[in-house]
Amino acid sequence: MNESSQPVLVDVRSLTVRYPGGHDALRDVSLRVRRGEILGIVGESGSGKTTLIRTLINLPGAGAMMESDGLSFSGQDMTTLSAEAWRQLRGGRIAMIFQNPGASLSPMVTVERQFTEAIRNHRKITRREARDIALTEIQKLRLDDPEAVLASRPWQLSGGMKQRVAISMSLAMKPDLILADEPTSALDVTTQEVVMKELNERRRHDGTSVIVVSHNICACASVADNLLVMKEGRVVDYGRVREILSRPDHTYSGQLLRAVPHLRAMKHE
Repeated sequence: MNESSQPVLVDVRSLTVRYPGGHDALRDVSLRVRRGEILGIVGESGSGKTTLIRTLINLPGAGAMMESDGLSFSGQDMTTLSAEAWRQLRGGRIAMIFQNPGASLSPMVTVERQFTEAIRNHRKITRREARDIALTEIQKLRLDDPEAVLASRPWQLSGGMKQRVAISMSLAMKPDLILADEPTSALDVTTQEVVMKELNERRRHDGTSVIVVSHNICACASVADNLLVMKEGRVVDYGRVREILSRPDHTYSGQLLRAVPHLRAMKHE
């Protein structure tokens, strides 16, 4: 896929998000994501990463005031959408994978019921068709015995299994855009790789755009086309992965890279 020839899906121009008391969680943030592109957003805790992607689904937090020169999705002005339009957009064309997504599952309702109802909220299909989709999605994230997983209640599953179930539910709609906030933070290294590879597969096969937020620049760089580096609510670096990995050690991007020996080696390949 020639990324540069693809239409822009997300366009953010000079976005500022201010909380009561005058604290700017985001200041003059701009970015573009084309169809089929993976953007990694990295930075230390408190840099504004999570606020940024939550703002993209109109969930910036209580009392937040937003200013921008433009905020659009698929050419549509996102600042004019009604509450109902946002409800249809979230979980349908835009999938959000929150930190600790497994916590969003109701512990006493079977995985099958939660999964199929989530699908049928956005698609006019039968319960059996929704169940087939659920099985397929669970298999993609390599959960053993998908039938048993569907029959389980979340409290019967391990933390990592719940994480993968919740991620599968987010991906089941074949969204145009996936927003992933630290999607692998509670997973072991092997499962992290499975999840990141699956996000990359969605891009390759479905043309899905992905924005991955992480404090781990290594995880982002493994799949991203571009990296956006944030510090104290501002964008301090933005470009192709190879360009960011080549930054000198005295820059902020270089400082982040110094903590990851594997990426330091990549800088000199």
